[in-house]
Formats: sequence, C-alpha cells, structure tokens
Amino acid sequence: MASVKDTLFNTSNENFKSLLNVDFKFIVPTFQRDYSWDEEQWEDVWEDIIELDSDEYHYMGNLVLKPIDKKTFEIIDGQQRFTTLSLIILATIKFLEEQEQSDEIKGTVKQLRERYLGLKKIGRLTYESKLELNENNNTFYKDIILELKSTTEFNSKNSNKLLYNGIEYFYNKIKDKFQINPIDAGIFFDEIVAENLLFIKIVAVTDANAYMIFETLNDRGVKLSTTDLLKNYLFSLVADNPSDLQTIKDKWNSLMLIITDKEFATFLRYFINSKEPLVKKDKLFKKVKSYVQKDTLFDLFDELVEYANIYNGFNNENDSIWLPEQKEYVRLLKLFGVDLFKLMIMASKKYLSDVDTTKLLEYAVIITFRYSVLAKKSTKEMEKVYNDIAIKISNKTILNYKGTKEDLKKIYVEDAIFEKIFASSIVSTKQQKNKQIARYILFKLDNHIRKNNHEGDIDINDTSITIEHILPESPTEYWKEIFGNDINNYIFKIGNYCLLNDRENRSIENKNYEDKKDTFRNSAYYTSSDSSIGVVKTKWDIRTLEHRQAGLAKKAKEIWKIVL
Repeated sequence: MASVKDTLFNTSNENFKSLLNVDFKFIVPTFQRDYSWDEEQWEDVWEDIIELDSDEYHYMGNLVLKPIDKKTFEIIDGQQRFTTLSLIILATIKFLEEQEQSDEIKGTVKQLRERYLGLKKIGRLTYESKLELNENNNTFYKDIILELKSTTEFNSKNSNKLLYNGIEYFYNKIKDKFQINPIDAGIFFDEIVAENLLFIKIVAVTDANAYMIFETLNDRGVKLSTTDLLKNYLFSLVADNPSDLQTIKDKWNSLMLIITDKEFATFLRYFINSKEPLVKKDKLFKKVKSYVQKDTLFDLFDELVEYANIYNGFNNENDSIWLPEQKEYVRLLKLFGVDLFKLMIMASKKYLSDVDTTKLLEYAVIITFRYSVLAKKSTKEMEKVYNDIAIKISNKTILNYKGTKEDLKKIYVEDAIFEKIFASSIVSTKQQKNKQIARYILFKLDNHIRKNNHEGDIDINDTSITIEHILPESPTEYWKEIFGNDINNYIFKIGNYCLLNDRENRSIENKNYEDKKDTFRNSAYYTSSDSSIGVVKTKWDIRTLEHRQAGLAKKAKEIWKIVL
C-alpha cells in the first residue's frame, strides 16, 4: 500500500543551481505571507555561506512545491529562504556592476542574471523573472529590486523595505569580502554557494490543495508556522468561490495590519484560550481547525479582528481602547512582563462592562505584583486560573468582576506570606526594568501616606523625583565599616530606598548618614521624612534597614490588597 507521502509528494535533494538552471518559474501564492526576514536571519544565512568551501554542503531546509504546469511551481514553504538567495545574487550583481566593466565582469553579470534571475524577453524592458512574489511584494520586486533601482518609496509595505534593505545588507558583506578581487564574488556564488547549498525539494504529485499538503507535512515533521497553516486552511474553505475568497483575503490582510506575523501564533493562542480549555502551542492549529466552521468563517474573522485590537492594545497604554483610569494598570502590567492576565482581560473587554474591566485590570496588577514580581512563583497555576475565568466570562457564567473572586483566590499570595517576602526583597536598580519597579513601589508607598493625609498623589512620571540609596551604590570606607563583608546584600534592598528630588539627591551623593539626615528630614517625600515609612533614624545600619523594610512590608500588605 502506498504511503501518504508517496501519494501526496515526493522528495529529493537539490542545490540552488539545479533548481534554477532550467526554464522553471517559481510563484509565491497570493495568500502566502509577505517577505519578512530581517537582519537576524540575513546574518545567519551569510554566516552559513561564507563557511562553505568546494567540498562542503549546507542544508537550507525544505522547499515545498506544488506544480502548476511542467515548468511552473507554487512555493508552499521556503519562500523566505528562496527570496533571500535571490537578494544575495542581486547584491553580487550590484557589486560587480560598480567595478570597471571588463569583458569578464560583464559576462559574469550576464550569466548570473540569466541563470538565477531570468531573462529580458525580446521587445520588453523588464525581466521575465524566475521568481514571482505574492501580490504585496511582486510589483516592487519586479520594478525596483530586479532592476536594482534606488528608492525611498515603499508603498507603506514594510516587507518591501525589507527586500530593499536585504540587498544593501548583502552588498556591504560582499563588498567587504571581495573588494580586492571583485570577480571572485561571482565565482563564489556560482561555483560554491549555488552548488553547495542544498534544499530538500518536496513536490506534490497530485492536485491536492495547498492546505492538505501543509497539514500532512506538518504532521510528518516538516514543521510549518501556525500562521501559514491557518491561512492556507481558511483560504481552502472558500477556494471554490472567488467572491468569498477575495473577501477572506481582504479580512486576512486587515487582521495582519493589526497583528504582526511574528506575534500571530501567540495572539491566536490567547484568543482560543480565552474561550476554550488551555491549548499547548504544538496543538494550536488542530484546535483552531476544529473551532472553525465554514458557515461562520466571516463571523470568525470579525471576532479575530476585534480581539486583535484588544491584544494589540496591551502594547500601548495610550491606545484608544483604554479608558483614562485603565491606562496606568496596562502600563504596569506591561512593566511586570507577565502576559497571562490577557486571557481574562480579552474576555472582559468583549463581554463585561468598562467598570468590570477596570476592576479586573486592578486585580491583575495586584495579583501579578504579589504572585510574580515579588514571590516569583511559577506561572503554570496562574495561566490555568485566568483560562478558567476567561471561559466563564465568555460563556456568561461570570457576569461581573465579583464573579472572579473565588478563582482569583487560588493565585492570590496570602498576606502573611506576602509580608514575609516583601520584608526580604531585593530589587536592583542596575537593570532599567527593576529600577522602574523599585520606583513604582516607592511611589505607591509615598502616595499611600498622602491618601491618608488627604493629599494629592505625586506623579510617577515626574523625572525630577529620583531614587536615593541611603547606603550608596558605591559605598565609601565609612559605609563598609558599618555594613561589613555583606554590604552588597543590602544596597538594593527595598528598605534602603527613598525618594528625593534630583537636586537633593545630587547634593548628598555618597555622604555619611549623619550628613544626609537633614536632607531626609526636610524632604517633601514621605518615603524620606515620614515617621512610619521614612529613613530619619538614629543611625543607618543592617538592623535599622531591616527594621524599616519590615515596616514597609506591613504597609505593602495594605496597599497591594484585594478583599476576596
């Protein structure tokens, strides 16, 4: 009995030269993603090829093709690598055309163009390219890239700019390597790169649609991106109806304007996990496939766009989807760097009121601060809880923020544990993120006292307010004598921090504690001057610092609190 592989595709190893050294044409299907490689991938390819020698091979991975006719193939997978090699050829040609035009160089340029890129047909001004890109890239590729024209116009397509910048990247690499003997650049590509870069060529032998090929290959270990899998599957559902296909293409393009290709799989997992029990990354496509119905395909796209706008809003607290009272919570959650709360908030934005969403954002900040920022607990349980809440919101089991409390108890670090953790916490200000977290803690403590005194808050965005280390970051002998050999264990403890304005901070620098005390006493900020949370003490040593931090921990327990 023939295997699935035998009936759907056959495989062979081919180098780049053999693929293009005949009158073949390769087409990127219109529904494939745009060119997306950037300097990170370009550098990897360049490092691979410059290490090649005449008897060494390097595998470039899979090139999955679907025959259109005997000489025309659609590139189902491998277009990024294939296109990048074309950019390297063009960069080589650009470099050679800048040299003194000897017959040898002219002949090399002509050979490279005809063998790897295509010919100029009689009566035509442009090249008949061996490679045709998708609808967003192809006109730019033919008119600008193949012609090696200069431009600053990219028609709002970042992928076109990547194509253009790719040539410049490889041109500079080629120029550095071959400027002494320019002709060697053409020889190197034709005799080393094109011959020794191998593809695993996989060609469909039936008229199976692109989706079936994708899914079969993915199941058999030829791993393709979730984005490509889903795109081909969704398009396949309406492939027999040109009008519906065009509508889906338009909706897909609208979605891709919101979510980048790199983020799409993550977004899709959040979308599904806000409605269904947790799905692992490797099971995502199959889950989405089972979720999709042809007769609700248009509705699905509308919902994806709605959720994509919410998901995208998490990157920017000033996004128009957030109310003024929600923005600071979004900023803090982004600072904390734990994303699992998004499951709950995506569902809340969709199904609950603005008041509920604001409250759940506040809860997410408090829980994340207790659970992840200070306690540094595993996020596994957190993901499950947020998943459960999101599902309950989506299926209308939870109707407002109060309905989340029983679930949130599971990831709410209890007061006694939180107080103990806070009392011993170190938050280094050497890293920018941690410095912002330390600043956030101090501002919350200071504003807590202000609230009790019926005063207005100080603004965390006021850059004139700075963090003072009572025991300095660069301690003098005075401080080393007080804190001893363990001095470095205390510099970045929360209890060693207070707020001062920039002028005050500069004026005391690394001074002895006795010389700093008056500045602390006269400061406008309660983390310096207040009797309960300030730093005006008889002396400043290990015991004083730890005692102060224990006091701050008691205040913190009141500040970062949810009544569950």
